[in-house]
Amino acid sequence: MLDQLVTDYAENGYLTGLRAISPADAARLRNAVELLETDHAQGAGGHDLNQFFRVNGHVVIPMLAEA
Repeated sequence: MLDQLVTDYAENGYLTGLRAISPADAARLRNAVELLETDHAQGAGGHDLNQFFRVNGHVVIPMLAEA
């Protein structure tokens, strides 16, 4: 398998299909983010919520670093 990954990277310059987190963790985080979006639809601290997700989201929303 590793040989195929090396070959794919050499040929394409990128890899796909690498599992970073489990499907269960992805679902848990997605649900939590969607709840945040619902609960803070008007933003937080005078800022649009997307700002927190876009730049260092794991710092201001620690659950993003848990997976």
